[in-house]
Amino acid sequence: SVGATAISIAIVAQGGGVYSLVAQQVSLVFLSTLTLWLLPHERPRLRLSPRAARALIGFGSLPRSRLATNLLVPRAFIVLVGGLLGYATAGVFGLAFRAVDTLRDLLVGALARVRLPRNRIIKPTDALATRHSYGTRERAIRLTTLAAFPIFAGLAVAADDIVSIA
Repeated sequence: SVGATAISIAIVAQGGGVYSLVAQQVSLVFLSTLTLWLLPHERPRLRLSPRAARALIGFGSLPRSRLATNLLVPRAFIVLVGGLLGYATAGVFGLAFRAVDTLRDLLVGALARVRLPRNRIIKPTDALATRHSYGTRERAIRLTTLAAFPIFAGLAVAADDIVSIA
């Protein structure tokens, strides 16, 4: 920071004006990088451990595949609706999906702040960890469903009016 400020002041003294602010930011990044490169005694090296890579891929593959499925299925459905029933119907379906997704996201965002009780602290290596995690997840799903049911039941009952208003 001191070096970048000194460079900036020198540019101002030479008549650089506002370009001294740009030089200060660029020199700050450059000098910080240079400092971090020169000071440590041990530098990390780029290595790939096949065992660690398999563990990382295995850990992330299930959530990523679920996320991809959650993103692709509604879009594929809209494309099929548009192809089979026409673009106007696809537009209404798209509007309905966005309305339901917005309501669900608001509700889930609010309920995510609620702390669900856990009976005891479990080490990740514990045999009961998976079962206990699913129990907490099941309680979270039940809470979300219980809170969302009246909203979506009301939407289903008033669907004709909502579509005509939209």
